[in-house]
Amino acid sequence: SSNSTTVRPYYTQLDPFEWEIYNPPANLEVSQNLTVKWDMPPGYDSDPYCFAYELKVTDLDGGSAKLLRIDHVTEYVFVNINPTKRHSVKVRMKLAYCEESKFWSDWSNEDFIERIHLFNAYQMLLMLAIITAVTGLLLLFVFRRYKVLETVFKPIPDPEKKFKALFEEYNGDFQ
Repeated sequence: SSNSTTVRPYYTQLDPFEWEIYNPPANLEVSQNLTVKWDMPPGYDSDPYCFAYELKVTDLDGGSAKLLRIDHVTEYVFVNINPTKRHSVKVRMKLAYCEESKFWSDWSNEDFIERIHLFNAYQMLLMLAIITAVTGLLLLFVFRRYKVLETVFKPIPDPEKKFKALFEEYNGDFQ
Protein backbone atom coordinates (compact mmCIF):
# COMPACT_ATOMS: atom_id res chain seq x y z
CA SER A 1 0.00 0.00 0.00
CA SER A 2 2.95 2.22 -0.46
CA ASN A 3 2.70 4.86 -3.15
CA SER A 4 6.39 4.62 -3.98
CA THR A 5 6.22 1.24 -5.83
CA THR A 6 4.23 0.71 -8.93
CA VAL A 7 2.31 -2.43 -9.49
CA ARG A 8 3.34 -4.12 -12.68
CA PRO A 9 0.75 -6.28 -14.40
CA TYR A 10 1.47 -10.00 -14.96
CA TYR A 11 -0.12 -11.82 -17.84
CA THR A 12 -0.17 -15.54 -18.44
CA GLN A 13 -2.10 -17.76 -20.76
CA LEU A 14 -4.21 -20.33 -18.97
CA ASP A 15 -5.41 -23.37 -20.87
CA PRO A 16 -8.35 -24.95 -19.03
CA PHE A 17 -7.70 -28.38 -20.59
CA GLU A 18 -4.31 -28.40 -18.93
CA TRP A 19 -5.83 -28.25 -15.44
CA GLU A 20 -8.93 -30.38 -15.95
CA ILE A 21 -9.15 -33.60 -14.00
CA TYR A 22 -11.37 -36.03 -15.87
CA ASN A 23 -13.78 -38.50 -14.34
CA PRO A 24 -12.50 -42.09 -14.34
CA PRO A 25 -13.42 -44.38 -17.24
CA ALA A 26 -16.69 -46.27 -16.86
CA ASN A 27 -17.85 -49.87 -17.40
CA LEU A 28 -14.49 -51.57 -16.95
CA GLU A 29 -14.91 -55.21 -17.92
CA VAL A 30 -12.51 -58.15 -18.23
CA SER A 31 -13.69 -60.95 -20.52
CA GLN A 32 -12.72 -64.64 -20.43
CA ASN A 33 -10.17 -64.24 -23.22
CA LEU A 34 -8.30 -61.67 -21.05
CA THR A 35 -9.50 -58.64 -23.02
CA VAL A 36 -10.06 -55.51 -20.92
CA LYS A 37 -12.58 -52.96 -22.24
CA TRP A 38 -13.80 -49.67 -20.82
CA ASP A 39 -15.89 -46.71 -21.93
CA MET A 40 -15.34 -42.98 -21.82
CA PRO A 41 -16.90 -41.39 -18.73
CA PRO A 42 -20.50 -40.25 -19.17
CA GLY A 43 -20.80 -36.72 -20.55
CA TYR A 44 -17.55 -36.69 -22.52
CA ASP A 45 -17.89 -36.56 -26.28
CA SER A 46 -14.15 -36.36 -26.91
CA ASP A 47 -12.47 -38.79 -29.23
CA PRO A 48 -10.77 -41.64 -27.30
CA TYR A 49 -7.80 -41.09 -29.63
CA CYS A 50 -6.97 -37.90 -27.68
CA PHE A 51 -6.46 -39.73 -24.40
CA ALA A 52 -3.79 -41.82 -22.77
CA TYR A 53 -4.88 -44.58 -20.43
CA GLU A 54 -3.06 -46.35 -17.64
CA LEU A 55 -3.96 -49.84 -16.48
CA LYS A 56 -2.99 -50.94 -13.01
CA VAL A 57 -2.76 -54.73 -12.83
CA THR A 58 -2.33 -56.10 -9.31
CA ASP A 59 -1.38 -59.72 -8.64
CA LEU A 60 -3.68 -60.54 -5.72
CA ASP A 61 -1.73 -63.69 -4.83
CA GLY A 62 1.72 -62.08 -4.87
CA GLY A 63 0.81 -58.47 -4.09
CA SER A 64 2.85 -56.90 -6.90
CA ALA A 65 1.36 -54.20 -9.15
CA LYS A 66 2.24 -53.23 -12.69
CA LEU A 67 1.29 -50.08 -14.63
CA LEU A 68 0.67 -50.31 -18.38
CA ARG A 69 0.24 -47.25 -20.58
CA ILE A 70 -2.19 -47.57 -23.47
CA ASP A 71 -2.63 -44.87 -26.07
CA HIS A 72 -5.61 -44.06 -28.32
CA VAL A 73 -7.77 -47.17 -27.64
CA THR A 74 -10.24 -48.25 -24.96
CA GLU A 75 -9.32 -51.91 -24.84
CA TYR A 76 -6.30 -54.04 -24.14
CA VAL A 77 -5.55 -57.77 -24.52
CA PHE A 78 -3.30 -59.33 -21.88
CA VAL A 79 -0.69 -61.61 -23.40
CA ASN A 80 1.93 -61.89 -20.64
CA ILE A 81 -0.22 -62.65 -17.63
CA ASN A 82 -0.22 -65.79 -15.52
CA PRO A 83 -3.78 -67.18 -15.75
CA THR A 84 -3.28 -69.40 -12.70
CA LYS A 85 -3.19 -66.34 -10.40
CA ARG A 86 -5.88 -63.85 -9.45
CA HIS A 87 -5.47 -60.26 -10.64
CA SER A 88 -7.35 -56.99 -10.24
CA VAL A 89 -7.46 -54.38 -12.99
CA LYS A 90 -8.15 -50.62 -12.76
CA VAL A 91 -7.90 -47.92 -15.40
CA ARG A 92 -7.43 -44.13 -15.38
CA MET A 93 -7.09 -41.55 -18.13
CA LYS A 94 -5.80 -38.12 -19.03
CA LEU A 95 -5.90 -35.90 -22.06
CA ALA A 96 -2.57 -36.41 -23.80
CA TYR A 97 -2.70 -35.88 -27.56
CA CYS A 98 -5.25 -33.32 -28.83
CA GLU A 99 -4.42 -31.10 -25.84
CA GLU A 100 -2.50 -32.04 -22.74
CA SER A 101 -3.68 -32.39 -19.17
CA LYS A 102 -1.28 -32.37 -16.24
CA PHE A 103 -3.35 -34.68 -14.07
CA TRP A 104 -4.59 -38.24 -14.29
CA SER A 105 -8.18 -39.03 -13.42
CA ASP A 106 -9.03 -41.11 -10.38
CA TRP A 107 -8.89 -44.88 -10.77
CA SER A 108 -12.00 -46.61 -12.08
CA ASN A 109 -13.75 -49.37 -10.20
CA GLU A 110 -11.68 -52.52 -10.33
CA ASP A 111 -12.57 -55.72 -12.10
CA PHE A 112 -11.00 -59.10 -11.47
CA ILE A 113 -9.28 -61.78 -13.53
CA GLU A 114 -10.12 -65.03 -11.79
CA ARG A 115 -7.75 -67.95 -11.52
CA ILE A 116 -7.94 -70.59 -14.25
CA HIS A 117 -7.08 -74.09 -13.09
CA LEU A 118 -4.94 -75.92 -15.59
CA PHE A 119 -4.29 -79.66 -15.50
CA ASN A 120 -0.70 -80.72 -15.92
CA ALA A 121 0.49 -84.09 -17.25
CA TYR A 122 0.98 -85.55 -13.76
CA GLN A 123 -2.60 -84.78 -12.79
CA MET A 124 -3.89 -86.23 -16.06
CA LEU A 125 -1.96 -89.49 -15.56
CA LEU A 126 -3.17 -89.73 -11.97
CA MET A 127 -6.78 -89.21 -13.05
CA LEU A 128 -6.40 -91.83 -15.80
CA ALA A 129 -4.95 -94.36 -13.32
CA ILE A 130 -7.77 -93.77 -10.83
CA ILE A 131 -10.46 -94.07 -13.51
CA THR A 132 -8.88 -97.27 -14.86
CA ALA A 133 -8.65 -98.82 -11.36
CA VAL A 134 -12.25 -97.93 -10.49
CA THR A 135 -13.53 -99.25 -13.83
CA GLY A 136 -11.55 -102.51 -13.39
CA LEU A 137 -12.89 -103.04 -9.86
CA LEU A 138 -16.43 -102.31 -11.00
CA LEU A 139 -16.16 -104.80 -13.87
CA LEU A 140 -14.68 -107.43 -11.55
CA PHE A 141 -17.57 -106.97 -9.13
CA VAL A 142 -20.15 -107.25 -11.92
CA PHE A 143 -18.46 -110.35 -13.37
CA ARG A 144 -18.41 -112.06 -10.00
CA ARG A 145 -21.99 -111.10 -9.22
CA TYR A 146 -23.36 -112.58 -12.43
CA LYS A 147 -20.81 -115.43 -12.57
CA VAL A 148 -19.46 -114.31 -15.90
CA LEU A 149 -15.91 -115.36 -15.00
CA GLU A 150 -16.99 -118.95 -14.28
CA THR A 151 -18.87 -119.09 -17.60
CA VAL A 152 -16.05 -117.64 -19.66
CA PHE A 153 -13.22 -119.42 -17.84
CA LYS A 154 -14.70 -122.88 -17.19
CA PRO A 155 -12.40 -125.15 -15.24
CA ILE A 156 -10.73 -128.02 -17.08
CA PRO A 157 -12.49 -131.22 -16.01
CA ASP A 158 -10.46 -133.42 -13.68
CA PRO A 159 -10.89 -137.15 -14.48
CA GLU A 160 -9.73 -138.13 -10.98
CA LYS A 161 -13.11 -137.21 -9.50
CA LYS A 162 -15.06 -139.39 -11.96
CA PHE A 163 -12.72 -142.37 -11.89
CA LYS A 164 -11.60 -142.32 -8.30
CA ALA A 165 -11.14 -146.10 -7.98
CA LEU A 166 -9.15 -146.31 -11.19
CA PHE A 167 -6.75 -143.62 -10.01
CA GLU A 168 -6.38 -145.24 -6.60
CA GLU A 169 -5.63 -148.62 -8.08
CA TYR A 170 -3.10 -147.53 -10.72
CA ASN A 171 -1.92 -144.41 -8.92
CA GLY A 172 -2.36 -142.34 -12.11
CA ASP A 173 0.00 -144.62 -14.14
CA PHE A 174 -2.02 -146.22 -16.93
CA GLN A 175 0.85 -147.58 -19.04
